[in-house]
Amino acid sequence: MAERVRSGGAPVASLETVTRRRPLWRRLLGNQRVVAGAAVLLATLAAALFAGSLAPYDPNAQTLADRLLGPTAAHPLGSDQLGRDVLSRVIWGTRVSLGVGFSSVAITIVIGTGIGVAAGYAGGWVDGLLMRFVDVFLSIPVFMLLLTVVAIYGSNVNLLIAFIGISAFPGAARIVRADVLSLMPREFIAAARVIGATPARVMVRHLLPNLVPIIVVSATLRVGAAILTEAGLSYFGLGVPPPAPTWGGMVADGRAFLDVAWWVSTFPGLALLVVVIATNLVGDGLRDVFDPRRQHLS
Repeated sequence: MAERVRSGGAPVASLETVTRRRPLWRRLLGNQRVVAGAAVLLATLAAALFAGSLAPYDPNAQTLADRLLGPTAAHPLGSDQLGRDVLSRVIWGTRVSLGVGFSSVAITIVIGTGIGVAAGYAGGWVDGLLMRFVDVFLSIPVFMLLLTVVAIYGSNVNLLIAFIGISAFPGAARIVRADVLSLMPREFIAAARVIGATPARVMVRHLLPNLVPIIVVSATLRVGAAILTEAGLSYFGLGVPPPAPTWGGMVADGRAFLDVAWWVSTFPGLALLVVVIATNLVGDGLRDVFDPRRQHLS
């Protein structure tokens, strides 16, 4: 119920109604998870943008005399097996992680939204055909496909972004399609059709604006998964080629020295952990902001 009734008969707005009446920016600032996660992501983004000024050393500068040094004043996070400063490499690694994460998710959302809206709006055989295409794509072993692509075309950042983005679109397509199916019976869609709006106009002017909340939440939650995917691929040597610093590659570089130089793998691993948790906090918080009922029922 949107409203409740006092014992005297006067209507009282429910907690959900009051929450929805608050401006969006106030709801965002009032959600602790959104604020905490966004603060971490903004700090990480600042580190990526100003890496050249923040990093104390060139991330690829090798000083063999300083191999595997523990955290010191000169190297706050220590140095790796080639004498490279771990702090500098972690800072520069934010560019790769955030760049791959956000760029690949943009590809995922564009493809997934297009297929999901088309399938949900058209229905019938079009819906069945598009969903079977999604099912076929889901049946392909992604890791084996990546091995084949890397073997043929080699490994580079653009290829990695495209691959991660395309491989994740089926989930986004299913979520968007489900939301479109829930919107199709609404009166405003029927009214748009009655007045002669073309299918493209209905999808762009009426469906997409109502899909923004679910798209934003889905995109935010998928950034963390994309960052983890890039780190995992780099760990196995299939990601961004060296000597470019990546968090996954740094963790892989330090695995042979964990007993004598734990910091080589630990600090990039912690950076990866913090950023992924921050993206998930923002995603969960946005879900509460756009759907207050979930927050009050939890």
